[in-house]
Amino acid sequence: MAETTKQEAIDILNGLIDGDTRCTLGKMLNKILICIESGKGKEKAINDIKSMADGDFEDGFGMLLGQILSYVGSMKSSKEKITTRKAGKRVGSCVYVHKLYEDQAIPAKILKAAKRHLRYKNRGYSYDCVKWDKETNNITFQWSSTFDYWDEPIVDICYLVKADGTSRILPEKKDPQIWHHKWMWVKDDYSGFDVEKSKLHSELWKDKVTKEERRKIGYKSFWDSICHRWA
Repeated sequence: MAETTKQEAIDILNGLIDGDTRCTLGKMLNKILICIESGKGKEKAINDIKSMADGDFEDGFGMLLGQILSYVGSMKSSKEKITTRKAGKRVGSCVYVHKLYEDQAIPAKILKAAKRHLRYKNRGYSYDCVKWDKETNNITFQWSSTFDYWDEPIVDICYLVKADGTSRILPEKKDPQIWHHKWMWVKDDYSGFDVEKSKLHSELWKDKVTKEERRKIGYKSFWDSICHRWA
């Protein structure tokens, strides 16, 4: 059998995903697609493919996974980028950062206390990102199910831990809040999405939004009403 080409692997993955990146299988397949497009995360992609196939590459779904594995296995491992850019988006007194880099952006003592509180009060809560207010030392653990998949991910349910030890759940708003420039939450070595592509997306629109509009683009309904201008 001839080796699978990059485009063939991408086409197979897009067919399997079929636009659904919210289910567990869709998320795994989409991360493999990102690996192929970015050239990063080869070993994890191989392990994920083998896990999904569970040793059966002979029929149906397993055969398609085998074709994808054929290409991923032939990819040259890219050298990790050396970057001095720190993870974390600064907005006023607040820093927003992905959990993989939280300890690089938030003082250890403050983060440790907030995480201890989170485990004690809301053990089942899962989060993707963290917001630290440097003035109050409040920590907000934030979940975004679309962080790796949407250019402007939605902020789902959050859990606020105040410096005085009190806490509360912050439900998702009826008009969802969204994040912009998500590449700032991570470093260039992040493999959940194509960081360089995210930077290009920011360049696409940042100079096309007025000062007045910038006050409202944090909400999905308003963003959706203007983003057609650069689509």
